[in-house]
Amino acid sequence: MRPADLELAQNLQVMVDDPVLEVERTRIADGKPAAYTLDRFPGVIVSDVDAIKSEASRESLYSLLRDRFQLVVSYGIAHITCLEAPPIIAQKLDLKVGAPVLNLKQIDFTAEEKPAVYTMDYYVSGIFDFVIFRKGGGIRF
Repeated sequence: MRPADLELAQNLQVMVDDPVLEVERTRIADGKPAAYTLDRFPGVIVSDVDAIKSEASRESLYSLLRDRFQLVVSYGIAHITCLEAPPIIAQKLDLKVGAPVLNLKQIDFTAEEKPAVYTMDYYVSGIFDFVIFRKGGGIRF
């Protein structure tokens, strides 16, 4: 748990200094770091830190939110950019500072339009293939 700074407060719609649960993970592929992820949850909805610690490595965070906290994510909005790895990210991913990484920032919302998760992910380039499915509204021109 940590207090929300201004960025977290704005993205999770909480007050500055409200408790936020932060889950930090490094994903490994073929024995090497492939992704570094930070998932943040409003502390008011995810109060059982021990459950997160013990279960987050075994199952999806979305399943854990649903099964343990009765919180269902309805949709998410993601922004994907490519950037140069800052020192802390380069260290986490065993890269040179400035190496290209794919950055995904996402806010997941409940059906009630409340932010449930604010995610910041960094992916080593060349390992992942992201597919975006876009659907039209069915309007004929």
